[in-house]
Amino acid sequence: MSPRRKDPELAERRREALVKAGYAEILEKGIQAVTIDSVVARAGSSKGGALYYFHTKDELLYGVLEWLLAEMSHALDEIAEGGGSARARLASLSSTMKTGHGVDSQVSRQVGLVSRQGGPSLGNNGEG
Repeated sequence: MSPRRKDPELAERRREALVKAGYAEILEKGIQAVTIDSVVARAGSSKGGALYYFHTKDELLYGVLEWLLAEMSHALDEIAEGGGSARARLASLSSTMKTGHGVDSQVSRQVGLVSRQGGPSLGNNGEG
């Protein structure tokens, strides 16, 4: 048997699938109701695979937040580099900021709710 080789592209696809599943779970259930198990089920992954990338629910939720911020940054870069008049780019920017470029306002409300509740945790660390 040949030794198992790490495939960085596969690892990134698996991690991204978990992050996107986490995002979908947040939209559907809210941050407090999301569990690693529910994300694993939605992503079609294994719990061991999920725990390889994210040791806790908080780490998973931070992964989702980082992904959302990267998506927003990419959208803003496209607007800034896009053609058209300054007025058209400003209108695109305004629209992107209002709609979140696919980032549901429910996520903003959930993150705001958690931060107002106090404490550094986004959820339960050890859950099943």
